[in-house]
Amino acid sequence: MLISELIKRLEKIKAEEGDLNVCLSENHDYWGSLQHYLKEDNLGVYSYAQPQGPKSGEMEKALVFWP
Repeated sequence: MLISELIKRLEKIKAEEGDLNVCLSENHDYWGSLQHYLKEDNLGVYSYAQPQGPKSGEMEKALVFWP
């Protein structure tokens, strides 16, 4: 997904649901999943992302979100 596609999707959600908080979710052994508010330090541009997997040998610059 490109940033422009993400923006369109977020604009559609905002129009339908209102201006919601954005959260990240991570698996948890006891609770099942935990959600955290998205903060500036949870995303950034990573120059050597490997979305095809580490064995692909392919790298690209990408916007990356992490918990």
